[in-house]
Amino acid sequence: MSKSKSRLSVLLVIIMLIAMFPATTFAATGVSSVPTGSAEYFFANGTPVTITDDKPEGATEVEIAGFTATGNDAYISWDNASGGVSCIGVDESTRVYGGSDGRNEVVTVENTSITMTGGTVSCLFGGNLGMQDNDPSHTSIVTGNTNIAVSGQTAMVTLLLHGGGQFNSAVNGTAFIDVANANLTYANADGTLNGCYINGGTNGNGKEGIRDIDDSTIISNAHVANAIINITESKAYLVGGGGSGSTSTGNAKVDITNSEVEAVYLTGINGEIDYVSMNIAGSQIGNIAASNRGFVKNADVSIENSSIGTLNTGADTGCFTSDSGSNDATGVTGQVNWYLDAESTVAEANITPYIRNDNGTYTAQVSNTYISKTGTPLELKLGSFEFNSNKDATGATTVSQFTLPKNSHFSFDGIALTVPSGVKLAVEGNLSVGSTSSLFVAQGTLDAAEDSVYVYDGAKVEGVSQEQMVKYYNFNITAGIGGKIDPPYEQLSVREGGTLKLTITPDQGYIIADVTVNGVSQGAVSELTLENISESADIVASFKAESASATEPDDPEDNPTDNPKDEPSDKPIESDVSKTGDSSNIALWAALVLISAYALNRLRAYARK
Repeated sequence: MSKSKSRLSVLLVIIMLIAMFPATTFAATGVSSVPTGSAEYFFANGTPVTITDDKPEGATEVEIAGFTATGNDAYISWDNASGGVSCIGVDESTRVYGGSDGRNEVVTVENTSITMTGGTVSCLFGGNLGMQDNDPSHTSIVTGNTNIAVSGQTAMVTLLLHGGGQFNSAVNGTAFIDVANANLTYANADGTLNGCYINGGTNGNGKEGIRDIDDSTIISNAHVANAIINITESKAYLVGGGGSGSTSTGNAKVDITNSEVEAVYLTGINGEIDYVSMNIAGSQIGNIAASNRGFVKNADVSIENSSIGTLNTGADTGCFTSDSGSNDATGVTGQVNWYLDAESTVAEANITPYIRNDNGTYTAQVSNTYISKTGTPLELKLGSFEFNSNKDATGATTVSQFTLPKNSHFSFDGIALTVPSGVKLAVEGNLSVGSTSSLFVAQGTLDAAEDSVYVYDGAKVEGVSQEQMVKYYNFNITAGIGGKIDPPYEQLSVREGGTLKLTITPDQGYIIADVTVNGVSQGAVSELTLENISESADIVASFKAESASATEPDDPEDNPTDNPKDEPSDKPIESDVSKTGDSSNIALWAALVLISAYALNRLRAYARK
């Protein structure tokens, strides 16, 4: 065979070998796939790294050009190309990035992984280090997921732990953070508690996005699509679902279990987040609020068997003390729901607002919030809100006038709410007092529109006039086996003087046996109408077989596959790392197959010459 034929054969073999490897084996675009460094910055470049107290046994210690923060406070190790393990000793000032250095040119990494079991570093970032601007074309991206896992009592991150990267940096998949059996807190010189900020989103300094205060949003490409944070059997200083600076986060799921956390925010230390699902169980929380700075659109918070020092339903106190301009705002822009069980305790609970600063003119709104507690009612207060612990340019530190805007609501159940003197609440929307709640309004504090305070049967109200108040009555509705009631609600409420209409329908093979209201038979009626309602009631419909041959309907629990009700899913936001880049893999395979076929045909044609 000629040299040309031999070379073509070799080329064909190389092409076919390349086609056997998926695209996901390439960790980064335009950067090295092995770790690099610069000053105190360590870049894993998508290579999975492990951080330990000591040098791993059998590992080969290496030098990284440009990296100067060497020492023995921690060891960072990774698998090398020869099948062994490489490592480098670092000091506590080291900033570790799972991604790459995008300060001078945009970088793209597919997935990252940082596992820490010991040692001390200052920062962990799941993503890339980006440029300090908000140019969309300058955004460095992790196209898949980032993973940070910290465990063990000797692991310490002193400053920042963010699932996203830093500055103009994004994560298109999910940022996973898992902290287990760790203590990420430490004492300052004066004995006060300190620790790293654990945030699901990107860490920014305000240059990576635009804060649109008029629309209560942040426009930013420094965005993390999803964040999942698990804090288990650990101590932490601050935990937040979102990011910081002018960054944004899509959805976050935060679980804090059997842990101690000094401060918890639904957003992050700043930034904007679309939705947060937060579950706190068996834990001690010093302070929890919807936002520190920035915006939270929607959230569901469940607190079980936990103790809370201070709960603020909206913005946190002191939100404008630092890092705030003359035109700024923070708080809940959508709907937030707070659920507390009977075993949970709260030392101090406050209604806090969405607050806006227009060059020293402050406005405060409380809206679209639902808070409930089972067991002993939670004592909740709407008092003067301290937005600045220091006097600002106008000398202001607090705001005492609040508005519940039109087309919005503040609803509570299992709550004892007090609006004290010195505070003014203008109710333009609806204030709803649940049947296990109470509302005490000091004289002259409530400026409510007519029929704007909804009071449900069983609630206690003081300081609200008859013109401002509307009473609602509760109906518990039960349909026995063999039929249904429409509307299909187990409980509903009807305004005083209103009408309730129900339709009772038996299943095939059954007939209506009886319908009762508060135990009084209404007969085997197919329709029930209650008019001019002035009390709550229990309504029960019972059914019986139409003939002796009729059989009882199957119990859905006996036949779970036939259950007509869709069970709610408690699965977290999922993102399968193995699926990352599937479309690009398909495209690569297709292209390589075509190239291989073309090369093979050319080889055959050439061989025939």
